[in-house]
Amino acid sequence: MKKVIITVAVIAVLGVGGYFGFDRFVQMRARNDVETVFASLRQKGAQASYKDVAFTLSGRRLTVTGIEITGPAAGQQVKLERLDAQEVTSPSGGTVQAKSVELTGLSVAVTDPLAAQTKVTYSAPQVSLVGYSGPDRMPAVPPGSKATQALRDGLVLFGAVRIDSVSIPKLSGDVTPPPAQGDKPAAAPSSFTYEALTASGIGEGRIAELKVGKMLVSTTTVIEATTVPVVVDVADLRASGIDTGPIRMLTDAEPKASSPLPIYEKISTGAYRLRHKETNLFSAGSLSAQRVAINPEKLSIERLQQLSALAQQPPSDDPKQVVAIVERTLPVIDGFAVGQISVNDITLAEKDAAVKIAAMNMKGFVDGRLETLEVLGLTSQLPGEKPSTVKRAAILGLSLKSILEQSAAMASKDDKNELIALNASAAVLKSFSGFELEGLEAPYDANGKMVSIEKMSLSWGDFTGLLPTRVAFRLDKVSGPISAEDGEPFSYLAAAGMDRTSISSVLNLSYDANARSLALAPASLELEKAFSAKIEARLENVPKDVFDAAPQDVMNNPTAILAKLQNVTAGALSVTVTDLGLANLMLKQQAELAGVEPEDLRSELISGIQMGTQDAATVNPDAAAVGEAIAAFVKAPGTITVTLTPKRPLPVASLLSLDDPFDALAAFKMTATAGPRP
Repeated sequence: MKKVIITVAVIAVLGVGGYFGFDRFVQMRARNDVETVFASLRQKGAQASYKDVAFTLSGRRLTVTGIEITGPAAGQQVKLERLDAQEVTSPSGGTVQAKSVELTGLSVAVTDPLAAQTKVTYSAPQVSLVGYSGPDRMPAVPPGSKATQALRDGLVLFGAVRIDSVSIPKLSGDVTPPPAQGDKPAAAPSSFTYEALTASGIGEGRIAELKVGKMLVSTTTVIEATTVPVVVDVADLRASGIDTGPIRMLTDAEPKASSPLPIYEKISTGAYRLRHKETNLFSAGSLSAQRVAINPEKLSIERLQQLSALAQQPPSDDPKQVVAIVERTLPVIDGFAVGQISVNDITLAEKDAAVKIAAMNMKGFVDGRLETLEVLGLTSQLPGEKPSTVKRAAILGLSLKSILEQSAAMASKDDKNELIALNASAAVLKSFSGFELEGLEAPYDANGKMVSIEKMSLSWGDFTGLLPTRVAFRLDKVSGPISAEDGEPFSYLAAAGMDRTSISSVLNLSYDANARSLALAPASLELEKAFSAKIEARLENVPKDVFDAAPQDVMNNPTAILAKLQNVTAGALSVTVTDLGLANLMLKQQAELAGVEPEDLRSELISGIQMGTQDAATVNPDAAAVGEAIAAFVKAPGTITVTLTPKRPLPVASLLSLDDPFDALAAFKMTATAGPRP
């Protein structure tokens, strides 16, 4: 669309730029002045001609017919049946104005600057310009990239004109890719139509607002080995805050920019459909994008051309081709930035399945990393099953750069399969920083039972090497059906008449490089109406080298990695258990199986604990207090906390090598408390 508006500006300059004085502007002078402009085009290597020129004093009307311009580069051509400019003013300060300009029978042919030999044509039966102001001759164009000279010429001219509004009732076009070459198949041709296109507030290379009532794109694709027609239609396309300045900077000999520069402040559409015949493959109620920006220094035309040429090559497993594509893609990714993209009311059709999404949002894409990719209100359903729903799902910190860098690194190495797998695992960890899930409900079995997740989140980060030094996991109320066949402790709940329960869990793991400590603070698990448990633990003297290790170090010299762990010592360990009803359920059911009263069984258990405590106290006197707390918990189930603190630095390796648990107890100072449930 920008090319069409730029072309319109070029034609307007050609039509009205030859006006050199109102009083002396007569038929012959008008013809001579227009001829002068066309002659200047010929001097630049273009073929430029027209059929007739007329000027009417009444209304100061200039008419030029039969315009044909063929650029010096192959594939560049402009044709115009008729140009009518009303109320043309005399030049002043190198500027000429017209109240209105009507273009009839416009056609434009260009070569895609990013795809060699791809031809693009535009045609518009009628184009109307209101409030035109521009140079009275073709402006000088500063030297730039030779590969994009035609685009640069047009953008410089567009930056020199002002137009209050442009109206194009219908604009049609075709994209014709180059023919097949060798093993490389030809891309599918396409055609497009824009209806009710208007633009307003044009000046200094900017467009305040652009509107398209309807856009239709037709092409073909391959579905199940069959070539079928595909149509995209979009209603009510709007764009505001358009700036062609950053695009012009792309054509500089050495593009420079300190940060991404916006080319669109906002883009939005109404209904969007991708359909095959009468079947919608994809549809959306609306789309919008906020602050679309580019960095001309990183996103050069030459890089885009190189990437386009590589992408058109036949698919290959050659690592060199993979690396070449990645090397050219990385700066291109860095060159784009988007504030937010939102797609609403999405419907996907896949044979008998249907997927609906209330909204999909992509937020904060900059430097090759997407801050958040979230899906809201997802519903999917298979025939004969209840629908699965998700209130919200999100991927955090998705790094396209990391994915590509790791892909190139793996493609360029001829390592063992194990190392490739390890590299791939590391790439996955570094390619995003976490995910979140909320409000999931899905069928569990053919009987209509459902499972659900209220909330779940997992995040990690602060990499110094292969492993993250921070991991945080949270799971809130995973609910589903239970039965006696699920084993303990679910069998006790099922025996009590419960057919559903829920699980919640938390895990926070972090490494402090300065303190050389690895902390689990906390890890917790809660089973609804059964129990909750929380663990806090710490390892000391953990070397940072363990986290800095590269995948090849782990594979080639695992012994060295293990040796670095020999001096890791155990820190304090705290375990808290809270009864939520399971203790008495177990006591009651076990008593029934034994044929005794629950309280008699409770007394027997307490006696056994006291006897075991006496044996343990001979090794560690602290065991007596722990035994008393456990006995108190069994007598009146509530909450019990047991804390173990090493009496002296205790290597974990030595602790794990102990066969007798009493020897391990002797190395710790133990405390325990029991009390009512909080």
